[in-house]
Amino acid sequence: MPVRTPLRRLHFPRPVGGLDAVPFYALMDWGFGDPDAVVGRAQVVLAVDVMSRRELLVYGQAALFPVEFAGQPADLAVLAVELDHDTSEVDTLAALVELVKGDHDLPWEID
Repeated sequence: MPVRTPLRRLHFPRPVGGLDAVPFYALMDWGFGDPDAVVGRAQVVLAVDVMSRRELLVYGQAALFPVEFAGQPADLAVLAVELDHDTSEVDTLAALVELVKGDHDLPWEID
């Protein structure tokens, strides 16, 4: 039986918000298989705040560049992770992304 995946194919540009996100603990608890493999297949990784639903781009700036600056549509594999932006969960997700992808797109300081 194949393992279910939290990855979603989304069409960009898209409106902000309304994103169905996988809880952080489920991703890290191997609820979807190897977290490294899930992150590895994602073209975009978003951290969605559990309270405000604010989206924070953790990875995928290069994939979104043609969409944002040239207006080109794209269908991308997105991993949206629900977590608390005010905790170390964001840093843990960024560390996982950096381990798998080699880098992340978080700013030095998060508001």
